[in-house]
Amino acid sequence: MESQDHPNVVVQPKSAGISIILTILFGPVGLFYASVTGGLVMTVATFLLSLMTFGLAFFIMWPITIIWGAVAVSEYNSKLHNLPNTENNNHTPQKSAETEFKFNSSKDNKNASGIDYDFIDKPLRSNLEIDKTIKATLESKMKKCPMCFEEIKYLAKKCKHCQYVIDENKYNEVLKGKVLELRTKYKKENENIAHNAIKFTQKHLSSNAVNKKIKKHFKDNYEISHYLPYVGYFIIKKGDKNYLGYIHRFGEYKGIVNKESPLYTQEVKNWLEKNGIHVE
Repeated sequence: MESQDHPNVVVQPKSAGISIILTILFGPVGLFYASVTGGLVMTVATFLLSLMTFGLAFFIMWPITIIWGAVAVSEYNSKLHNLPNTENNNHTPQKSAETEFKFNSSKDNKNASGIDYDFIDKPLRSNLEIDKTIKATLESKMKKCPMCFEEIKYLAKKCKHCQYVIDENKYNEVLKGKVLELRTKYKKENENIAHNAIKFTQKHLSSNAVNKKIKKHFKDNYEISHYLPYVGYFIIKKGDKNYLGYIHRFGEYKGIVNKESPLYTQEVKNWLEKNGIHVE
């Protein structure tokens, strides 16, 4: 049995102007345009109250009916505006290049690419920067006094509340343990940053578009000898010469980075010197 296509139901908004005209001309009966429930309630109420007041309620209920109609139309159109657009939902929206990149750079794509994008934009910390970060962390951290349990600065040796003096040996032992914990944390973070930067570069170097551009520039007999722990940087070795290549965040090969380029950062320079690599 063949399936039949279901037509889209298009619900039109109601007009406040029409509602006002109808309620002015026909009173409670005109309210049925804006609200069936309102029309029933006001028709019955107007009839009964008019009987009880010898028609006086008629002049009170009529304005109320006009106002009710305008409010009912407004609420109806507001609810209609918040409904999902069924016609648009029948089509899959096209992703722009920027949207596609953001999607591929999300946590949801981590398992597919092997890259944790939480670490992509984080800079590597030098040992000096790690020490500064640890110091700033400890200076801003708080702890509880073991005697009065009030909060004091983490590096404090004496409680400002009860004047309790913390044992020197215990203080040094705890502080040493905390420094080691933070140093391990930041070094592990550095490892993750470097790992993900290299994975990012390797991923985009595997694309045909990038390979074609590199081959066009170097012809044959070249190799990728090193991946830097910075996003997009790698070393191309041809003969006895090394060249610093760079891939943009969107996966586009930007060519060779010379020493005058703003892409030749101090961090990159330090890494090359540390590893004894001279680039052209």
